[in-house]
Amino acid sequence: MWFARLLACALACAVIAGVMIASAPAASSNLVVTMNVTSSTSLTDGCTAPSAINFGTVQPTSKAVTSTSAGTVCRITFGSSNDSSRLEVRQSDGLSTAMASSTSNWSESRYTERMISAVDVVPTNGNYAWAVDNWGGSMRTVNGSSWNLSGDPASGAGCNGVIAVAMDEAWAACNGGNLRKTTNGGTNWVSGGAMGTTSNLHDISQAGAAFWVVGDNATVRLSTNSGSTWGTPTNNGLTDSWLGDVEAVSASIAYVAGDNDYLWKTINGGTDWARVDSPWNGGCDGLDAVSALIVWRSCDGGHVEVTTNGGTSWTQLAVPFAWSLAAIEATDALNAVTAGYDGQIWRTTNGGTNWIRETGVTANEIRDMAQHSGGATYGVGNGRMIIASPDYGDNWAYQDISSNGHAWMDVAMRDGNAAVIVGGDGSVATSGDGGVTWTNRTSGTSRHLRAVMWTSPTTLLAVGDAGTVLRSTTSGTSWTTLAAPTPEDLLELDRSDDGQLLAVGTRETILRSRDGGLTWTQHRQTGTTLLDRLNDVEWVDERTAYAVGDGERLLRTTDSGTTWTELTTGINSWTLFQSIAASPDGQQLFVLGTWGEAFRSLDGGATWALAPSAGSFGRGQDITWHGSGFLTAISEGEVLVSSNSLASVSSSLQAWSLSRAWDAVDPTRMIMGSDGGRIRRMQPPASVPDYGAGGTWATGPTNGMFGVCLQSIGGSALADWTVDAAGTANKCEALDTDPWRAVTTAPSTAAHLTGSGSGFVDLVFGVTPAATQPPGTYLAKLTFDVIAPG
Repeated sequence: MWFARLLACALACAVIAGVMIASAPAASSNLVVTMNVTSSTSLTDGCTAPSAINFGTVQPTSKAVTSTSAGTVCRITFGSSNDSSRLEVRQSDGLSTAMASSTSNWSESRYTERMISAVDVVPTNGNYAWAVDNWGGSMRTVNGSSWNLSGDPASGAGCNGVIAVAMDEAWAACNGGNLRKTTNGGTNWVSGGAMGTTSNLHDISQAGAAFWVVGDNATVRLSTNSGSTWGTPTNNGLTDSWLGDVEAVSASIAYVAGDNDYLWKTINGGTDWARVDSPWNGGCDGLDAVSALIVWRSCDGGHVEVTTNGGTSWTQLAVPFAWSLAAIEATDALNAVTAGYDGQIWRTTNGGTNWIRETGVTANEIRDMAQHSGGATYGVGNGRMIIASPDYGDNWAYQDISSNGHAWMDVAMRDGNAAVIVGGDGSVATSGDGGVTWTNRTSGTSRHLRAVMWTSPTTLLAVGDAGTVLRSTTSGTSWTTLAAPTPEDLLELDRSDDGQLLAVGTRETILRSRDGGLTWTQHRQTGTTLLDRLNDVEWVDERTAYAVGDGERLLRTTDSGTTWTELTTGINSWTLFQSIAASPDGQQLFVLGTWGEAFRSLDGGATWALAPSAGSFGRGQDITWHGSGFLTAISEGEVLVSSNSLASVSSSLQAWSLSRAWDAVDPTRMIMGSDGGRIRRMQPPASVPDYGAGGTWATGPTNGMFGVCLQSIGGSALADWTVDAAGTANKCEALDTDPWRAVTTAPSTAAHLTGSGSGFVDLVFGVTPAATQPPGTYLAKLTFDVIAPG
């Protein structure tokens, strides 16, 4: 059976209907989609004229439709030269909203203190995904954005691979020969079958009912009945001992990556293996087999290679400015996304001829990626990090939620729901719904609390004045006072990837803990005045950390905090260093002063310069590195953003008297606390609901709505949607009597052909922004699939 799916939008080709509300500038799409694949199926997107796909500026409560005129109407032509076919239309933003704000939705969230080693998406729904970590734990999402811990498949053993079968079912490949499965959302994990080995299992892959597992000591296991029983292939010709990655194509065909970067292929269920050689001999950690013939690999040195003939020949590709690429996901021979050890994410839509850099995502090492055909993409890796992208955009919108008179000083967000904020007079509040509502808690101290952080999914540490150290094992609902060997005020703390803690404070006090904060050792204390204080500390790796403070104090340790060396910027500004941010390799350092100056070093601290656009930030409070030169800084009354390592900055928010209390789990969810007890919450992108789901033309001014209408059909196409015949026939109008409908995430057949040939549909899009619709640019991302035979 010939089957061709031509993906439009997101990582492939796109048809975008955009609407501007209020005074936002107009957007347009100039993409033309033309494809011919092996089934001779073709799809042409004729929505190239801006008037066909762009509403222009639309005021709230007004009604607007895209072009209905011949020549500019959105025409989709499809067909097959040798079989019947059908045209499917679906929403592809993965958000289940018709139209959403149009900026990047890449988000970084820290849901666990562990390194997350693998992630996989349920094939039938991009909002469902599972991940496992190196302590043997698991997480899952059922909405594509918020994640929850879901029990431990192999507690303490470490899990390296996962397949997401359904919303409630997943399988995990873990150390010690443990294959585990859950069918109840992770509440219980049971054995997935006897593997007959105690070797570490490194990966698991699924193709229909075929499950493949690989691991140490040339371990290969195959189930052809969805894991009910397992067999051990003879592995003839397979000489590698360590097998780290498997990509299942079917019960007969699979690709395996092993020692020395060798790639192996079997076409007979693992009985025999042949080495698939390529011209590249560098380290290759990323592997994705789209089919038996199409395979992508990502390697060191920014190298990517792809074969479209099962490995007989390879096309060598180079990703500019990238180095070690650890993960790759592809949908076909043209569309792929790859990520690496420095947090870089790149995608191509033309087989690697050109690469697009996704900026401002994360600086953490990305170890694995998973992707759904509807556009939902996930990445996991070091730094307890999960990144998710439904549609590549973000939105800044703030809401004041609480005021109790305290000066809030620090916020720690664990995920999209759990957050803790601390401040003056020992004030503590917790939120379980992402900052919508807050509950005041008793901390047991009246000292000012200056900093708080999560050290495990349920454990927090807070530090404050007079050597105050508090610990909570109940997610902030109750607190215990711990002893600290200092009477000094503690102002900030940070945790390394291996669990070491550093706290800094007045008189240049530096404390270190290696047991999660239960006990502390003092490693530095000098100075005689309150001006000799350290305001911030930042780990770079397990041995290197920086601390900054008043009097342009800049300290560095390279032995995990035992000894410290004072550095100098060489710039005599008489500022007080308030905050420091560092890239993961320690080469890019950024210091923010309380007078608004920002300093940067691009050579590991050897030389420094005043950031060119700095000097007008107002009273600087905090600066944070997000990855790839992307930083955010908070000052008195402003949030500033730079995407080029502070070569320039722009203001993304001007607000009332912000203090140092801020934290975020992703670019759309941030909590900020300030003087006067005010707490601000950044909300997710605003959206417009689907036609019928949230409103109609009659109710749109109140609820808002977005829909599509089949205006006419031509060629040999037969309509599955209702063709407009009401009002003015064959001219879609803003009337509920016309056949308007929602574009759902589930594919909907708009038209079909009963035999070979071609046909077309003319589509018109309509929108009504509600009276309360926030200003901004909104996009509706649609996918058109032509499937043959139909």
